[in-house]
Amino acid sequence: ERTVALARVLAGRDGFWKESCEVDPLGTAMRLLHDRDLLALWGWNGEPIAPRLDALWSATAGCAPSIPDRLRIVIAGLPHRSIDLRSVTLLDDAGELPPLWRRVLAALAEAGVRIDVRPLAPAEATGDLAAARGPSFRPVGDGTLVLVRPHGPLAAAEEVAAALAACASLDDVVIVGGDAVLDAALVQHGLPRLGAPRGTTSASALVRLVVETAFAPMDPADLHALICAEPGPIDLALRRKLARALSSFPARGSKEWIEALRLGLEDVAAERRERVTARFGALVDPVVRRGQPLSLEQLTARLRVLATWAHGRAASVPSLRATAVLAERFVTLAQLTGKPELAHAELGRLQQELELPVLAGEAAEVGFAGVRHPASIVGAARTIVWWGFTRDSAPASPQLRLSAGERAALEAAGITPPDPGALMAAEARRWRRPLEQATGELVLVCPRTSETGERVHPHPLWDELVAGLVERTNVAKLEATRITRPARARREAVGLRPLVMPAATVTVPALSIRDLESPSSLERLLGCSLSWALERHGRLRRVLADVPGAPGPLVYGNIAHLVMERVFGTPVASPEEAARRAEAAFDGEHGTLAEALGLPDYQRQRAELRRGIVESAAEVARLLVKTGARVRGVELDVEGRLGGAVLKGRSDLVLEGPDTIIDFKWGTGTHRERLESGTALQLVAYAAMTRTGEQLPQVGYLTLQQQHLLAPAGSTLPDAWQSPYSAEDMLAGATARVAERIGELAAGRLEAPSAVEDVEKGALSDGVMRIAPHCRYCGFGAICGKATRS
Repeated sequence: ERTVALARVLAGRDGFWKESCEVDPLGTAMRLLHDRDLLALWGWNGEPIAPRLDALWSATAGCAPSIPDRLRIVIAGLPHRSIDLRSVTLLDDAGELPPLWRRVLAALAEAGVRIDVRPLAPAEATGDLAAARGPSFRPVGDGTLVLVRPHGPLAAAEEVAAALAACASLDDVVIVGGDAVLDAALVQHGLPRLGAPRGTTSASALVRLVVETAFAPMDPADLHALICAEPGPIDLALRRKLARALSSFPARGSKEWIEALRLGLEDVAAERRERVTARFGALVDPVVRRGQPLSLEQLTARLRVLATWAHGRAASVPSLRATAVLAERFVTLAQLTGKPELAHAELGRLQQELELPVLAGEAAEVGFAGVRHPASIVGAARTIVWWGFTRDSAPASPQLRLSAGERAALEAAGITPPDPGALMAAEARRWRRPLEQATGELVLVCPRTSETGERVHPHPLWDELVAGLVERTNVAKLEATRITRPARARREAVGLRPLVMPAATVTVPALSIRDLESPSSLERLLGCSLSWALERHGRLRRVLADVPGAPGPLVYGNIAHLVMERVFGTPVASPEEAARRAEAAFDGEHGTLAEALGLPDYQRQRAELRRGIVESAAEVARLLVKTGARVRGVELDVEGRLGGAVLKGRSDLVLEGPDTIIDFKWGTGTHRERLESGTALQLVAYAAMTRTGEQLPQVGYLTLQQQHLLAPAGSTLPDAWQSPYSAEDMLAGATARVAERIGELAAGRLEAPSAVEDVEKGALSDGVMRIAPHCRYCGFGAICGKATRS
């Protein structure tokens, strides 16, 4: 709050900070407050020193009080108050403290409080633990001093908890720096809790997501994250339907999105529907275009709806308290900026700098002594376990950038600027306390990797210890992956369970194809009947797990289909008119079909997609001119038979006079391969469904990215590349394969060819179409065994 308030002041003032403030007002204000508070702690009270420091004091004079300001109030008040203290004991030389703290101690002494200085003497110890405190360290590896390096934090917590559980007594055991990960492991092994605080959960990300949804366009992955968050403010009745809509057209405002929302709200109980609808609109509907500022009123309304919901659920989901606190704090900071509107970048900066609340953990239980920092060890302890003994946990040296003239002017005024080297030296003495106060064992826990898999390095104290070794190779005697003291964890050998082996064939009760199959479903059945059965009969869907990613061929194809429907839904006079219609349709609708295309990061993709669709529309119009055909239907619902299967689907473009089927695809490579191998099942399936006599209509792919026309052998489509196989050959092969599959289903036999070996390509061999399974688009690799095999 002090930072935001100062940034507001700096925006209207000239000073040495001006250029930095224009780029990053919050970062600039934070730096100025840091410097001012550090100097004030070391005795500066605004005395004229140098132009830059004088300007610093003037700019920060009206800020809310910080620790130095409060200490001055304490110093001024001590002579006028009765002090209910008998003594204060210092474990370090008072000269190491900042001057303002020394003045507090002096005022206490004048008030009759005894100030004792009692430096800690090293406790008695033996073995490596004692030898490590002095020079010429020759470890023997007796376990009294050990750096434990399991693979990751979870393995480390398990090791520590298991070793402590094996101890005969927990008396005189101290844990330094325990966290929620270690707490969970201790409870699992029946040990007392430390009561360690836990960081905020992912629920706090809801604030960022709700701010993001205020802008259009937005990243659809963020939209999906908000919809599917658990716990989350979007009602369960809406999640699956909205997530499914996003898988087709990742945007708010599409026809699929609107219909999914309508159907979802119908599933909500009538007494809750109005409340759910209002909350959804307040949290999800955009209110401004990206690039425009969001008003403070709009931001406040949005976040207060989120905070109200989070407060209401916090009793059953405690982590939502963090969400409510963060939302309310965000509103407070936004109001402190004094701006009626905030740009997207400013909101992001506020979110970045906003200190996340730390939630209290479960109450600590009797049995352990726990401290947060190594300097908090103020007496001897038999066993000290230093959890999180990592380089990142070491405090950083305070940075104060002063010119030589400014430092000299401060010293001339009787103000001693802090010496970073002296401060870090004092800190280094304090972090040696666990080493010097442990009498039996000091266990230093530093996993080899972090939660995210990054390499982790030991605390700087370890560098000090290694530097004192007579022979550096002896460091191996101090490192281990397991703890042997204070107790060796009890371990039991457990036999491995039999491995589940991948199998290309699975036996199940008899199955049958459905009354109506789509061409894509039939292709899945012929490629991998196990995948088909799990989805169609087992009703397994990924839905919520299908996170919309960057725009790609699937989304491009969906958008192109819709634009082509707009262009050729009515007669087109010329290729130029088709191109103009495509331009107008794309420009008017792409934002409600794929929001990401409106983001700056996807300008190239948007331009490429627009060009491909416009040129493809013109190419279709030229095809109509060359063949003399007429458009019978665009996105035309068709139904027919292919062997023993009844099919229903939607054909992209159906022409008549002559009869022709054009299937729109984005890329070229995959579909050329299917024609070359004789496995273009969907193409011949649509031909079978739309033919009006014995002869199949002309069929072909039009690739929208490059406007290539691909057709089977014998095609009369002008300028088309032709495959070695005719449509009749492929249809006969597909009919034979469908009959085989129907027989296999009746016998209860499902096949997953890629479970035992990769099947990259299909083939038309011996008059039967063999289709390669579409493993790339399948989520069942862990079931068939392909995922574990690869």
